[in-house]
Amino acid sequence: MELRDYIEEGEALVGSAKELSRHLGLAHATYITNAKGGQRGLPLAACYKLADLIGAKRDAVAAASALVTEKDEEVRAYLIPFVQAARFAQHLTIAGIAGAIAFSLVVENSISVTRSFLL
Repeated sequence: MELRDYIEEGEALVGSAKELSRHLGLAHATYITNAKGGQRGLPLAACYKLADLIGAKRDAVAAASALVTEKDEEVRAYLIPFVQAARFAQHLTIAGIAGAIAFSLVVENSISVTRSFLL
């Protein structure tokens, strides 16, 4: 995920960029809008607070923030796996939930069919 995605999740939970900046301990909401626009990253403490708020891994949010402004390709190559691992984990979680829902529907349908057959 990108830093913008994490910030949008945080905004959805607290209501606005201004509330999110207050929750993260930032002086101005412009920190949020600049980070969301890819102009700057967030301070490390704000990244950790954001991760705790949205239930994400701290290192993934911090790496996404660092990638916003990092120019050194070697450092970027080092940080990208942290961000990609978080994206993979999110997709895996969604797939697991979808599978569990599908399984429960199959079981519910078979119970219904069995019940109809027996009655």
